[in-house]
Amino acid sequence: MLYASADKIWFDAHSIYELATEFAKRGVRWLYLDEVHKYPNWSQELKNIYYDLPDLHVVFTGSSLLQILNSRSDLSRHAVVYEMQGFSFREYLNWNLNLDLPTVSLHQLLTEHTEIAMQTLQKVKVLQHFDDYLQHSHYPCL
Repeated sequence: MLYASADKIWFDAHSIYELATEFAKRGVRWLYLDEVHKYPNWSQELKNIYYDLPDLHVVFTGSSLLQILNSRSDLSRHAVVYEMQGFSFREYLNWNLNLDLPTVSLHQLLTEHTEIAMQTLQKVKVLQHFDDYLQHSHYPCL
């Protein structure tokens, strides 16, 4: 298996199709491509890989579901699409710090914000982690 991020400079001089073909020859059966929406002509190349390399399984991520479904090459007939919601900041803190911060309704937030803030600050210094949350995305790191 092989992982590649399509927003890397390597793809300025090489194609996704070239990468897939070369590594399929070497026995790679699974290709994981991240950030495909940042690569020009990605949908056509993925469609070509689908038809030309039937033993290669390709899993790809992109930030725009609409862009994937409405791509020039009509991948909607060939791709199984999953939409992943990113972590909220509370979920991010719970995951990365092994906390159990509870969900809060809008009504609770509007009427009990001071108490909620004080209880949260007893468990975690939220500002210490907020920049990391913004910088490293809101998807879990394993």
